[in-house]
Amino acid sequence: MTKKTIVFDFDGVLADAKDEFLNALNFSLERLNLPQITLEEFNNKSKWGLLNERNYSKLKLFMLVRHAKKYMKRNTHHIKCFEEVLKTISELEENCIIVSSNSVNNIKKILGSRTQFFSKIYGNQGIMGKVKTLKKLNNNSIYFTDEVRDIIQCQKVGMTVIAVTWGFDPQHELEKFKPYKIISQPDEIKTIITNLES
Repeated sequence: MTKKTIVFDFDGVLADAKDEFLNALNFSLERLNLPQITLEEFNNKSKWGLLNERNYSKLKLFMLVRHAKKYMKRNTHHIKCFEEVLKTISELEENCIIVSSNSVNNIKKILGSRTQFFSKIYGNQGIMGKVKTLKKLNNNSIYFTDEVRDIIQCQKVGMTVIAVTWGFDPQHELEKFKPYKIISQPDEIKTIITNLES
């Protein structure tokens, strides 16, 4: 049995950042004098879909991300980890890695001592900028994410992608993009890894 490399998105998979991410987006939109995102929109649409349908220019999108990152950096102390998820990861024998659009410093601050569960953290990956990193990791890897945009990028490089329902994007949006599997409980992480390795 060949052990796989297990790759995790951070915000929404390992950390409960949903509320702070909405706050960050609306902070950024206010700074740019753009209409804010309602809680209903945020809960019922994928984040990639929300940005796409608003048809922001590249410059506005750049500024939006820039302001949001500054907000998140100042408010990392409000973000807590999903303890059950990290407990499951601590019990894995596989090599675990994080690939995230969040910064490495923010991730390490939020994880604290649990940073040791991961052999490598790739941060600042950009809105649709994970493809290059995923190509490097694609040999015998599984990616766990909560977002449509990550499913799209994994499929571009042929990586097995598992979607989780406890993060940002709602299940009905995840289903549209056909990940390998959708899971709703952290204890399913170990089960699906075992099944894919057998």
